[in-house]
Amino acid sequence: TCALPIYTRQLRRGLYDAPSYVLDQLRFDFQDMEFQMQNGTPWEDVKRKMILRMWLGDVCDWRYWGGTKVVRLDKDRRETDTSWFARIRKAYEHTTDKTNRTIFGRRYFRKNTYPLSFVFYERGNATEGKHIHTIHHFPPAIVQKAEQYLNCFSTYWCNHPVNKDVGRVFWYEDVINQDKVIRYATKRMTNNYEFGWFPVG
Repeated sequence: TCALPIYTRQLRRGLYDAPSYVLDQLRFDFQDMEFQMQNGTPWEDVKRKMILRMWLGDVCDWRYWGGTKVVRLDKDRRETDTSWFARIRKAYEHTTDKTNRTIFGRRYFRKNTYPLSFVFYERGNATEGKHIHTIHHFPPAIVQKAEQYLNCFSTYWCNHPVNKDVGRVFWYEDVINQDKVIRYATKRMTNNYEFGWFPVG
């Protein structure tokens, strides 16, 4: 009996038909994956991040990214502090809901389009403090209100009981390079994917 081929017909055809810039991107991605593994990152984590990068790049164009500043209160948070993650996530989702309704109104039966955001946790290199980063997509129908939305979100976020008087100031800026922001996002996602990042829409 002969072994099943490692590369399926669909995969071979996909690679054959792919334009050169796609193959160049794959080459860079695989080099990066090999570098991560040589530096001790488990294969499963490397693979997951690669798939996430491909998926995030395929879903939509990301127009803004940002996050919160590192604060002293979060300096010693550990990866296993699930109550802290849950608290920050609840605050983010509550703030998003208030902002969406303020800017776009209630979404009865998805009548009103809402933006899509991905939120992920990062441990700062300098302070070791846990904080959040975000990337945001605004569909064409609502993109003209994107900056208004993020300004409104920032106000609600900074006034939320979890953040008020703590200093978790929310910032944002334009996405200049899609590939760069997606790579940064997946690089900074924590190893624990169960609560390391989450979508909000």
